[in-house]
Amino acid sequence: MKRTSITICMALGALTLFSNSTVVSAESMSQSALKKIEKKIGFVIPKYMEKKLNAIQWTFEHPEKGVPIMSNREFSLSNMVIGKAIKKQKRITRAANFGWAKINSKNAKVRIEKDGGGQIRYGDTVRLYLKNYGYFGYKKSSRATSGANVRKVKKEKSKWKIGGGTRGQKLVSGMPFVLNIWSKNKNKGDIVICKRPYGLDWGFRGKSKCGGTLAKISGTVWGPNGALSGDGLSGKIAKKWKSKLCNVAVNAGKATVNSATGGLSDSVVNSVSKKMVNRCERL
Repeated sequence: MKRTSITICMALGALTLFSNSTVVSAESMSQSALKKIEKKIGFVIPKYMEKKLNAIQWTFEHPEKGVPIMSNREFSLSNMVIGKAIKKQKRITRAANFGWAKINSKNAKVRIEKDGGGQIRYGDTVRLYLKNYGYFGYKKSSRATSGANVRKVKKEKSKWKIGGGTRGQKLVSGMPFVLNIWSKNKNKGDIVICKRPYGLDWGFRGKSKCGGTLAKISGTVWGPNGALSGDGLSGKIAKKWKSKLCNVAVNAGKATVNSATGGLSDSVVNSVSKKMVNRCERL
């Protein structure tokens, strides 16, 4: 007698039965099950971020997309503008000992810590620990003449807020966010790429003075008065950046669906993904 294996899986909370190579189609799924997939994949840029889209330029990266960003695990803290991750780099100048490395390289690892543990969500306050360096956060220094006052600090002084998405939504690898630095319960600003004469090319959105050989490019687009700044957010560049953010975020969510629900057809996942990207771009 031929044995038929029945696999029971929880597809984002919806119980799905399929035997052997049977693939679940959209027609065979309930609306509630599809809604749960949409919630898993969906990403919405909050209204309060519409005038500062250029602040949403960071991701936690892993060799695989869609990996849950869990407290006390290491990921690459990467910037979407330059496509690199931060690492420790000894400086002979007055700048802090930060540098850029290839994403997911072994020396570009940051441990994310949240009180209470669990998966990191938009709106969470976290501590960041850079491999071979230590905890880093806001620390005003007389040596810093431009950029952001980010230095090595004691554990309790490392305070960052993850923003740019719907508060409470869980982060997975590849999902974009705002890297917001705090000190003594005061919001010091959003960290963005800011071309500088030396040191790591980052600063506070709309506050730091950017310069250097690439100022014409970085200042025009990413600078405090650039096309993607708070007072100049309009036109095709802004639309393209928003479209990129929507696609990056939805594809990260899509990866979690593909890994968690092997019985869903590609057409279902792709259809929902396209719908979520279009919704994100409209809002």
